[in-house]
Amino acid sequence: MTSNKNIVGETYSLRIELNVSNLGYYLETFNLTIYANFTSVITNSITLNCLSSTSTTISWITTDLAKGNYKVSAYAYPVPKETTTIDNLFTNGCVFITIPGDINGDKFVNAGDAIALGLAFYSFGEYNSNADINNDGYCNAKDALIVGNHFNEYWE
Repeated sequence: MTSNKNIVGETYSLRIELNVSNLGYYLETFNLTIYANFTSVITNSITLNCLSSTSTTISWITTDLAKGNYKVSAYAYPVPKETTTIDNLFTNGCVFITIPGDINGDKFVNAGDAIALGLAFYSFGEYNSNADINNDGYCNAKDALIVGNHFNEYWE
């Protein structure tokens, strides 16, 4: 499990990429839930053939969570007759939810964030995904507008 961001503006989204496997000998359908700390944030249904795996991407919109640090985990609900469930829970990384436009995670939208956005502007491939505030795959004027709209905002 990986996330494309570790800092995200409140009400904006991030992508979580997961590799899931069916180690059993039957076609299985199960629910996969993403948690922020102990709060369920999204559940998807996955169907896998026996002894197969797949990659899936989940878009998590942070609307329902308050600003703060969250440990991110994924849980695959057990299927009938599953006896080994120790590998059903995976925790990897943290996400900091902050003010939209706070690219560097210092709880303040200021020139430091504008500089971080400027350095990432119109970059492709390897770029500062935290600067892609609206999570559209580009660091551009749409993100600059968000920084501008929240400039000088802070929280304690």
